[in-house]
Amino acid sequence: MYHPSPDKYLHFDMLYDRSDRVLDCMFSLSIHVCIHNRNRLRRQCMFHYLSMG
Repeated sequence: MYHPSPDKYLHFDMLYDRSDRVLDCMFSLSIHVCIHNRNRLRRQCMFHYLSMG
C-alpha cells in the first residue's frame, strides 16, 4: 500500500480539514480513514496511532 511522505501528510490534512484535530492524524498511516470518518476523527486517529506502536 502506498503512503505519502510525512510532508505530504500535513499538506493533505490542511487541504481537507483545518481543525486542530488534524494534527492527531499526522502520524497515522491511515490518514485518509481519519478524514473520511470526520465524525469519529479523534477515535480513528488514536486507534491508528496506537496501532503503530
